[in-house]
Amino acid sequence: MSLQLHSWWQKALAGMVGALANEILRLYLVAVGQQHGPFIPTDASGYAISTALYVGLAGAVTFLWDDPNPIKCFAIGVGLPRIIQSITQTGVPPKTSSMPSIEALWTSLSNIVA
Repeated sequence: MSLQLHSWWQKALAGMVGALANEILRLYLVAVGQQHGPFIPTDASGYAISTALYVGLAGAVTFLWDDPNPIKCFAIGVGLPRIIQSITQTGVPPKTSSMPSIEALWTSLSNIVA
């Protein structure tokens, strides 16, 4: 028996938790000294607002993905920074005549997260 998410808010919440997992891990690595640099801004309100916007974006993307699997919803939230980074570095790819299968997209997302 597998757990399935049926309502939109459950899917969005799973993606938001995935997005927060990234941030918690990042803050932990900064705290233990494994990452250096300007990772924690001095403006706490700006940091809180940008984090809330990012978590909201993760919830929206997960909702739009519309997959009832909670692990996939969580992974979408976790993988969102890589997706954003790849889009901003390479630009949005041109439209093609055929869409890739959902399995190929999931495999690509899994590779990005790993």
